[in-house]
Amino acid sequence: MQNGGLMSGWGRVVLLVGAIGWLSACAPSSFTTLRKTPNAYVISFPKVHATVQLADPTYRLEIEEPGRPYYLLVNDTTGVDISFMFDRPTECTSSRACRDYGAKQYQAANPELKDFKVGEIGDVPVYEYTSPPVSGFDLKQHHMNAHFVTDEVWVDVHLSKVSYEPKDHELFERAVRAIGVQQTK
Repeated sequence: MQNGGLMSGWGRVVLLVGAIGWLSACAPSSFTTLRKTPNAYVISFPKVHATVQLADPTYRLEIEEPGRPYYLLVNDTTGVDISFMFDRPTECTSSRACRDYGAKQYQAANPELKDFKVGEIGDVPVYEYTSPPVSGFDLKQHHMNAHFVTDEVWVDVHLSKVSYEPKDHELFERAVRAIGVQQTK
């Protein structure tokens, strides 16, 4: 093309620099990193100066998507799965408010849930429920969402277990108590 064309020399340079900037911003290492220590898993957010720690080394990493970010850890002994999802707290400003917001959204989308409960484990706001049978098949899968908020990160921790029995609630409580979120500024 001639001067002023859509992809002139400068146009290509601007497009290339923009693409490199976008790819750098979306690179997994630019948002979160996960490392395992002898006693814990630690997820770090360098750009927002926060860390999440699961102080229970009996879990193993099943899925790691740091650019999304999403992490799934499983405990083969207890059968409890824990996933970590992250967002900016734009709809709420505290752990309790984010729990209430999440619970309201989830209940509205799933009105068939009969045992939906909102509460706290220590000072951690949670909501929990059991999945109803699907096509006549009951997994007896229980779920709990625990909410942690810092200045810039909303951590929604989802715990679940199939073949759940009431005595398994202690496993959920122990897992929630093993999670900590800190601002690192």
